[in-house]
Amino acid sequence: MLVNLEPKTILDYRYIKMGLAERHFRTGQEYFDNHMYDKALIEFEKSYGLSQKTELLYDMGLCHRKLGNFEEAIGYYREYLKQQPNAKNKIDVEVALSAMQDLIREKRSSAYKKIMWTSIALSAGGLFIGTRGLYLYEKNGGEKEKAMAIAGLTAGAALLAFGSTVGWLDRRQNHLAIFFDDKQAIAVFGFGY
Repeated sequence: MLVNLEPKTILDYRYIKMGLAERHFRTGQEYFDNHMYDKALIEFEKSYGLSQKTELLYDMGLCHRKLGNFEEAIGYYREYLKQQPNAKNKIDVEVALSAMQDLIREKRSSAYKKIMWTSIALSAGGLFIGTRGLYLYEKNGGEKEKAMAIAGLTAGAALLAFGSTVGWLDRRQNHLAIFFDDKQAIAVFGFGY
């Protein structure tokens, strides 16, 4: 008797699972239509976890794209195209992928330039303070001037080395800026817009 009940139980479980997946998908659609992309994403993820429907990869990628999470969106779009190589919207997805990759490159390049110019400016300032302290130390011979000279020259040299490293990495097409998004660059270096 137990053997006869097992297939029915498995089928019941599958129907319940698919019903839950459909409910999460519909809720996600409502959130998406109301521009609540973060909540839509959560619902689409739950639906995908239950159903593994490939189309949900596109929907999750679209939510990430609308939220500005381009790296995540690219990952979902690529997986979608990998699983659906003949998707009806393949051209649209490829165009969106290209546009997001361009935006990421532009953002990294912009962050790189900010870091590079800030490090140059700071190193020039540090070297100026160091040479000024060195001049005053030679003129007056005080401990305060000596400490200022050492600190300024050290800071200037360190920042100059940092700027040179950034420039070296850029020549290798391996931007240091990949470690910083704009918010981190603002927090670390005080960049403004």
